[in-house]
Amino acid sequence: MPLKSIVIALFFLTACKTTEPPKVLPSHLDIEAVAQAKPKPTAAILTDPKANDLYNHEVEAWGDRIHAAGLRLCRFYKDLGEAVTCGPAPTPEAREKPVHTP
Repeated sequence: MPLKSIVIALFFLTACKTTEPPKVLPSHLDIEAVAQAKPKPTAAILTDPKANDLYNHEVEAWGDRIHAAGLRLCRFYKDLGEAVTCGPAPTPEAREKPVHTP
């Protein structure tokens, strides 16, 4: 008798199994990255060339982070079947090169 009860319980458990794919969410780090505010300029960038260069580098790095996170989110939704067109990922060499400021 206990074997029959176990078989019946297993039958009901397998009948309740869902065939829906697991829900996966995009990385919270990417969502936070695309929500980052642009760096604020200070008055020092008008008179100090070093401050101006530092600010330009901060803005470039911010834009690179936003772009990379946006591409990862685009690929995430593309993998889920959305009809989106994602650009190519930035090359590691491009991210390692310093940004030239005039």
